[in-house]
Amino acid sequence: MRDRDDDLELEQELAELLTAYDPSRAPDPEEWLALDEMQQMAVISAYHRHEQAGDEPERVRLHATFHAIVERQIAAGEPQETAQTVQRLMNEGLTRHDAIHAVGSVVAGMVWETLHEHKEVNTAEMIRRIGRLTAEEWLDSAEDPN
Repeated sequence: MRDRDDDLELEQELAELLTAYDPSRAPDPEEWLALDEMQQMAVISAYHRHEQAGDEPERVRLHATFHAIVERQIAAGEPQETAQTVQRLMNEGLTRHDAIHAVGSVVAGMVWETLHEHKEVNTAEMIRRIGRLTAEEWLDSAEDPN
């Protein structure tokens, strides 16, 4: 059971992360995984609100959701293809932030398919799509208005 000192320490760490989170650098995995999903999204939202002033709060929240999923997968090493793909995309010329967006777009696409096609989540297919993602493919899809 956590006590008041643990809660204060976690609040202090969260406050530091709110001002220190930078998607161009991987957060410390242990510290990142100590945060719950809502705290992770708050940290990411704070960064994006600062960087993308004017975006609608719902858009920032949705963006932060997929960002947090990818950061959590990287920190946990599960699936390992996420961290490998982010590194490979960076080697292909993307920034770490754009590589997170690219992988997040795959996750978002899988969620959309699951919801709109009334399918079950296919984790193996998601991992396969993440593993075959290329920087060129993602850049092309980001430029395509359809």
